Amino acid sequence: MLAFVARAIYGEERRLRFRPKFYPYTEPSVGLDVNCLLCDGAGCAACHEAGWVTVLGSGMIHPNVLREFGYYESGVRGFAFGIGTTRMASQWLGISKVKMMYDVDQRQLEWMGRSRA
Repeated sequence: MLAFVARAIYGEERRLRFRPKFYPYTEPSVGLDVNCLLCDGAGCAACHEAGWVTVLGSGMIHPNVLREFGYYESGVRGFAFGIGTTRMASQWLGISKVKMMYDVDQRQLEWMGRSRA
């Protein structure tokens, strides 16, 4: 399911990889990386020279979390996932520093609007 979602968003030509990750409330957890759209995996500032960007995280909901919400039956299971929309947007806009997306600078906002027009 995760690979299907990633390929639907980023395209069939993107390389994918799965890595064990830590995400609170899920265990085991996995991160899905795509090869960087800006450098095509060669390494750049946007991917911290790694060639990969983690865009999606997922995992099985930990039983303690389910118990906190009143699910005491042993047959109850859950699967959680989330997509990093900021990383997705920064890759598509060609922004090398994700932090720029949180800066309230009118010049940057205008550039971002023009770059996708």
